[in-house]
Amino acid sequence: INLNDNKEILFRFIENPYLDEHDIFTDLLQAAVHLHSEIKLRKSKGDLTNEDISHLNSDILRLYKYLTKEWIVYMKYIEKEYPFLYSFALKNIPFKQC
Repeated sequence: INLNDNKEILFRFIENPYLDEHDIFTDLLQAAVHLHSEIKLRKSKGDLTNEDISHLNSDILRLYKYLTKEWIVYMKYIEKEYPFLYSFALKNIPFKQC
């Protein structure tokens, strides 16, 4: 996923009044938008300090944590509702090392 190419979609999701403030998906969106903003800010400054790198690493880990949680929720849902999609998803786990 390229955050820059999809930032408008992310912002539209966050503006949606139907998203619950404490929902995992909402947290995921907020983490993605925050990371996008941080990267954009750091790019315009030039060289990254160790503090900048540490901050970006923590933002990336936060986003990855929410992505993982949301993926697990999705997998549980399709296992129950769409077993044929579940077996396909298991063969294409995005967290496998190449």
